Amino acid sequence: MKPSYNSRRNRLVVKEGRVKLTNTAQVYAYMKHDLNADREIIWVLHLNGKNVLLKKEIVSIGTIDTAITDVRSVFRTAIVDGAAGIIIVHNHPSGDSELSHEDRRIYGIMNEAGKLLGIKVVDFIAVGKDGYSSVLENRS
Repeated sequence: MKPSYNSRRNRLVVKEGRVKLTNTAQVYAYMKHDLNADREIIWVLHLNGKNVLLKKEIVSIGTIDTAITDVRSVFRTAIVDGAAGIIIVHNHPSGDSELSHEDRRIYGIMNEAGKLLGIKVVDFIAVGKDGYSSVLENRS
């Protein structure tokens, strides 16, 4: 139960064994040990209404440059768990952390599906060797 991020505002909050994720830097701090893979992997983090992590789930393991996923895979367990929101995180084995056109397209699909299901897509994050990019942080 030790915080793994130093900045006061972005510090990973762990209380009573529960992780609270309120911004992208905290998600990155929580996930960074899982992100050094040689193939693309998509995780879905299930959150309750107060952004406390309920579950971390791998929904797709792909190849060096692609991981296929669909709406059912992303939301199935979130529905069963009663998640209020989800964060979708995936790595880019190429090392580039920028969100691709395909990433943005998939985010749009997932966001619309989440609206229909009543499960908010809180963020969609791509991680590379030089850091991360986030739909939430790149909004204008």
